[in-house]
Amino acid sequence: MYYIAKNYKTQFFIIYIVNLCFLSPSFADETNTNSLEITANENLEWDQKQNKIIAQGNAQVKTNNFIINAEVITGSYIGKIDKGNIKNLVAVKNAEFSSQKTNIKANKIVYDFINEIIDVKGKNIEMAFEKGLILSEKSLIFYNLDKKALVEGNVFININNKGNIKAEKVSVLIDQKGEVSSVKAINNVEIFLDELEQNLFSDEAIFDNNASRIDLVGNIVLYYGESFLKGDRAYIDLKKGISKISSDNKGNVSGSFVK
Repeated sequence: MYYIAKNYKTQFFIIYIVNLCFLSPSFADETNTNSLEITANENLEWDQKQNKIIAQGNAQVKTNNFIINAEVITGSYIGKIDKGNIKNLVAVKNAEFSSQKTNIKANKIVYDFINEIIDVKGKNIEMAFEKGLILSEKSLIFYNLDKKALVEGNVFININNKGNIKAEKVSVLIDQKGEVSSVKAINNVEIFLDELEQNLFSDEAIFDNNASRIDLVGNIVLYYGESFLKGDRAYIDLKKGISKISSDNKGNVSGSFVK
């Protein structure tokens, strides 16, 4: 069913949509309990021919699993509104997605109910989770079922009590506790390790948080203060504090150590 109300004093529009059948498999067993609520304080438009609902002005969509806020939110559905399936939500301008363990801010956020994918665009993307933070200036795609994020555009990642990672392209796996389990970084990679006080530079890097190790490939420079090592491949054992570096094609590994 649905219900629309207007408070004339505050010009506050509300629409409730209950008992909707979301297309995602994970929602299949909750068909009778899922609900979606849309609110806005300027305008709410229901386009029955296009199967869309558009909320404008401090708009908010609230479900059992998350909340989306933005200046404008558009929801698309299949079939009749009281029996249909929600396909997606598009939030633009000051958009924010909030769930129990994840918070995302950006210029544009698209939530795909079918695949449970959050597609984010903009120059000021921020994704905060239990044990870290991701910043981007281009795009972020978060696969909610796999807990995997693909990020592009001057990416910055902070992992609590571990350090920072910068790169042009990054894929991140997040476990059920909200901690980063692994990071793969590509192009202009820079890593700073808090405990070892090391700066690492490379073409590619894989940070395995569970194994407490980092593997680096291509144009590697490991800095500790003014001392450094250069090579083509490197391995960092974060538990033991050991760094090993090697060179391809029988080349030389170079370094400088300042007393």
